Amino acid sequence: MAKTSYFQGKLGLDYLAKQDKVLAPAMKVLNESAGRTTLYLQFDDGELKKYKGAYRIKNNPKNLAYVKELTHDLITKKGISLDKQNTKDGDQYFFKIGTSTFAIALSGRALSNVTGEDGKAQAPGSPNTAQQEDGFISNLQANKMLTLKEVSHKVGYDFGNDWYHSFTESYKGFVNNIISEKQLNRYKFYRDSDKKKLDLLNKITDEKILPSKKDNWNPADLWAVKLTEINNLQKEVDRLYTKMRNDKNISIEQLNKYVENKFKSKEIIGVSLKQVTGKKANVDIIKADAKFFSAIKLLRITKKFEFNVTNSYFDLYCTYKCFKSNDVSYYYRFRPRAKSGELGQSAEGAPITQKNFDGAVAKGEVLDVYLKRGSEITALLKKTKFPKSTVLDGIKYLDKNYDDFKKYVAKNKFDFANISGLTTSLNDEYKVKRGILNLFYLYLIESYKDRDTLFRKFYMAAKKMNEFSSIHYKIYG
Repeated sequence: MAKTSYFQGKLGLDYLAKQDKVLAPAMKVLNESAGRTTLYLQFDDGELKKYKGAYRIKNNPKNLAYVKELTHDLITKKGISLDKQNTKDGDQYFFKIGTSTFAIALSGRALSNVTGEDGKAQAPGSPNTAQQEDGFISNLQANKMLTLKEVSHKVGYDFGNDWYHSFTESYKGFVNNIISEKQLNRYKFYRDSDKKKLDLLNKITDEKILPSKKDNWNPADLWAVKLTEINNLQKEVDRLYTKMRNDKNISIEQLNKYVENKFKSKEIIGVSLKQVTGKKANVDIIKADAKFFSAIKLLRITKKFEFNVTNSYFDLYCTYKCFKSNDVSYYYRFRPRAKSGELGQSAEGAPITQKNFDGAVAKGEVLDVYLKRGSEITALLKKTKFPKSTVLDGIKYLDKNYDDFKKYVAKNKFDFANISGLTTSLNDEYKVKRGILNLFYLYLIESYKDRDTLFRKFYMAAKKMNEFSSIHYKIYG
């Protein structure tokens, strides 16, 4: 039986483009897509082979909306066509360029023998969020650092060395900074997303008593509760919860004060977890107060993003001064998300060196509040026909309410980005609209009068912090 292996993302796409130069334009489209790292070029016994006459690229974990968007982007390129005879919608999509053919197959199973974009072997597939959190919690419950085999057995997932490194360093950070290893047996540990966690935890995280989403209030992924105090804590929370449900005049500050007191007495401790990819874990206490928020300041634009407006997103690179640091390098990615053809803007933020995003910049609480005209242009783009030509032609098509935007684009002196692709012929109305949307949001950001406040809100939202957030630990690295 043949041994199947895979090259991830850019590594595989560049390899295929080099092996079959006719496919290079198509590989360029895939390389520029937002979900590039979910694409895997398949090999059998170390050889690049064909299936039904086509090279096979797997999308894993499968994302039908993403693959359909890729299909749309590919077949609008000159010379690339969809092989409808072999294509099975929702399963495999075959594409032809001249005499060359490749297929994108959706895959739900974990892949093994994967070489990542960095050229290093990867663990099979990716654990889901619950498995990631349970992998770490299993060590706390055991009151010691388990072996990789033991963690995998307890969770029921075959973790790789990358995740075991994260668990190990996070565990060291936890027992050195939060609860010592000798004290672990005095606590019970709960995953926040587990609906079967203690009733008192379900009540303090109930969005019926919170001013916003739970993670905006407290992004804890796990809770440590002192065993000897559970009965008393339950009674206290019952009283507070009942008061907050029945009297809307009771403010969130009362709940925050309660959580802070129990945090300080080490009776209830919330901890937010991020995968540790560096040498060691950092452990911070996150407390949202006026002093902390006022210390968050935008220092400078770190570098300009090379923004081709025919692409699906733009990035903002910036450097912050925060409470403990004068040099926090951070970036935001703005793009329309969800299903293909979406014209509502979204944004996520992360440190420059971090693989995963911290979180989304909430649309309802931040983007629609501070960049109000964004929702207006989304509505306009959805209901109006635009020329299938260039993004610049599309901008000219806007009415006089957007003359300020048109003038800004004409000057082409953006602070955060170098703009290109304005006159590239697209022959695609959606891509014209998407280019207008992204460029308009970039304009709104650049022209916002109080840039310091705007970027403080971006940062707080991505970090899941608000003026009403409650105290917790964060483990990351």
